[in-house]
Amino acid sequence: MYFWGAPDYSHAVELRIGLAVLSVSFVAGSLLAYQYFNPLIRAIYTIASVWLGLVSFFFLAACACWIVYGAPLLFGVHLEKRAVAGVCFGLGLLAGIVAMVNAAWIRVVRVSVNLPNLPAAWRGRTAALVSDLHLGHVRNTGFLRRIVSKLSRLRPDVLFIPGDMYDGTKVDVDRLAKPWAEFSAPLGSYFITGNHEQFTSPAKYLDAVRQAGIRVLENEKIVLDGLQIVGVHYHDSTNVERFRSILRQVALDRNVASILLVQARRG
Repeated sequence: MYFWGAPDYSHAVELRIGLAVLSVSFVAGSLLAYQYFNPLIRAIYTIASVWLGLVSFFFLAACACWIVYGAPLLFGVHLEKRAVAGVCFGLGLLAGIVAMVNAAWIRVVRVSVNLPNLPAAWRGRTAALVSDLHLGHVRNTGFLRRIVSKLSRLRPDVLFIPGDMYDGTKVDVDRLAKPWAEFSAPLGSYFITGNHEQFTSPAKYLDAVRQAGIRVLENEKIVLDGLQIVGVHYHDSTNVERFRSILRQVALDRNVASILLVQARRG
């Protein structure tokens, strides 16, 4: 952060030390979050997560400073360094705040899906898809209750949850899943694990989901009013041969419409 020059060397050193501490805060917070779940650790992890997000915007702001200040120099125009830095980093901070508000803003995206050979009973029905909630130290029961409340108002016929309901950190899995018990879809709710449920043994997550009244699809096919629903866990979908074997075993009827629930592979 010596970018624009520092009139006081001691202040520059202090700034660098502070940034060095903050740079490892997320690593430290994550290590604690995988071992403990209490208000203090939640606060540390949340602050570290927010800082990590802001750092990415500040990095872009620093790059923008060079461009905004350097480009006019090619034409002999000198801009005030402090003003350029203030504007770029101010916009970076604003972008970070907007990003956090956007992440907390629950929206409904409506998509019309036309499936070949769709049973007549399904025409006009609504399926809700809720994915990547990442419940844990940052998003907790309050966030899930907002999701459940919105779903209750939408009144979908069926609910699909294709993975990453949990963040994978140390949490009270039963308490986090409890709000789902307040929601009921006429044709049921269905869940498959994502990569974050695979960070540790997924058994505890699956048990909590089941206790909340959600059915876990264990690499299987079910038929709902003539529509085939296949659910494959993330871990089993990452191996191509294993994935193909599961799809063969469920014996899909190619003359009947089907839906595959699986989390897209990362990377």
